Amino acid sequence: MACIFPPYLQQMLLEIINIRCPCRGRKHKYSNEDVLDVLAYVLQSGTVWKHLRGFPGHYTTYYKRMKEWGNAEVFRLAFGVLTKRYSAQQLQISPDSLKRLYIDSTMVKCTSAIDGVGPNHYDRMRRATKISIICDDNMVPLSSTFYDANVADNNTIEESLYDMPKFSVDCRHTNYLIADKGYKSKIHIRRTMLRTLRVHLVTPRKINEKKRLSALHSKLLTGRSKIENLFCRLDKFGKLQFRRERLLANYKHFHFLALAVLVSERLK
Repeated sequence: MACIFPPYLQQMLLEIINIRCPCRGRKHKYSNEDVLDVLAYVLQSGTVWKHLRGFPGHYTTYYKRMKEWGNAEVFRLAFGVLTKRYSAQQLQISPDSLKRLYIDSTMVKCTSAIDGVGPNHYDRMRRATKISIICDDNMVPLSSTFYDANVADNNTIEESLYDMPKFSVDCRHTNYLIADKGYKSKIHIRRTMLRTLRVHLVTPRKINEKKRLSALHSKLLTGRSKIENLFCRLDKFGKLQFRRERLLANYKHFHFLALAVLVSERLK
């Protein structure tokens, strides 16, 4: 199976691996390129590690290399570098695309996990992990944070914003963060967002609210489907559809690797 990683991303991963995880002593039996091919196959197909077939050697060889790279923050660092380059590119091409940001969360089922899980009241209180993502007008992910499933959406806004590249938000102008009703935040959170990042939260009006939305806010809310489309793109990676890993860190490795793939496809 061909590697799904774009050449630009694969080259960056190899450079980060050589810096963060240099080979000390005896050389590895399989090269870094071979391990990346296996990771690409597992990420796309969702194959369980012990059922891995078609590659030389035992699956634990590739699994240990993946954990070594993940613990060295290789995948998260690659995603961070790519988002910074994408943000700098968009500020030159189309600055308005970064003035409208979209935030939403999704639940990932997990049965054998021991951390990062909580009861999901949308799914009969089954165990799940919540993932909060921020994207721009081009459906490119800029931030991703993880929580227990029972954490309220309005408690994830600040951490998700501070996880973004610092210059993705142009502090010289007012930026808009479009969300659903679950992100109705408290007044002190709104004031903090406006004071530090000049980000204005835009959400639909609840039934018991008397104040009506302005024409600008109503127009901005029509683009909320973009974050939903991003979640559909992430579902194409079989490894992300269901969390089989006991530790959240192992799931994060593949998650940030998939986000890096999506961002690298938009770079020119």
